[in-house]
Amino acid sequence: MLRLATELAAPIPRAKRAPGKQSDAKVSQASQVAREAKATTSPASPVAKPAPPAQKTHAALAVAPEAARIDKRVDVTPRESAESGFRRAMSLVNQGRMAEGMDELKAALAADSGYELARQTLVALLLEAKRTSEAAGLLQEGLAINPANIAYAMLLARIHVERGDPHGALALLQKSEASAHGNAEYHAFVAAIYQRLGRHSEAVERYQRALRLSAGVGAWWVGLGISQEALSRPQDATESFHRARGTGSLSPELIAYVERRLKQLR
Repeated sequence: MLRLATELAAPIPRAKRAPGKQSDAKVSQASQVAREAKATTSPASPVAKPAPPAQKTHAALAVAPEAARIDKRVDVTPRESAESGFRRAMSLVNQGRMAEGMDELKAALAADSGYELARQTLVALLLEAKRTSEAAGLLQEGLAINPANIAYAMLLARIHVERGDPHGALALLQKSEASAHGNAEYHAFVAAIYQRLGRHSEAVERYQRALRLSAGVGAWWVGLGISQEALSRPQDATESFHRARGTGSLSPELIAYVERRLKQLR
């Protein structure tokens, strides 16, 4: 088409006139053909003129990049967006840019509220920054999404205890009871709250459940001994304090406390 248009646009070279009638006839015949060709390409003809080649070329070039951009577009899932935000957040936190890192974690949760790694990390950073109310709000949101998350329930219960609300902490933990059957730390935490409330029989039962699952935690043996002593069970308390000392896991403060209790119980 480009070649044909160029040829039509170019001037038609004149034929050399040769002497004689035959030449005149050929010229006359050529003129007649030219007139017919002109008539078929006149404005009255129903055949549309082809678009200028340059315009067609530019149109094709204008469309091609747009099509390429559409073809290369890739959909990103909410989880992928959250994971990308989490990586940026960790990079910022590692540089000491805590505020920016926390903003990225919030953006990650806005993209995918069920992304627990971002929520756990943000809660930890908020607690470290003493922004307890914000941390509690995030934990409540997390429990609304996943009520079976024992870690969220225990953290939120600990905040209640620190605020002087052990009853609220206990009520919260009891809602998670069904999901915490084999969780030793959960039972020990519930036992400690019962002990703080003066409900020592329930505290003993919970400490015993925790120690059946993990017998090497000395602090839980100490807690058991305290509640047994409060229930006037000195022999049981003495045994529990000895077991606590035998774990080798007590802090210096707890070792000193156990020694004092054992002297009192002799």
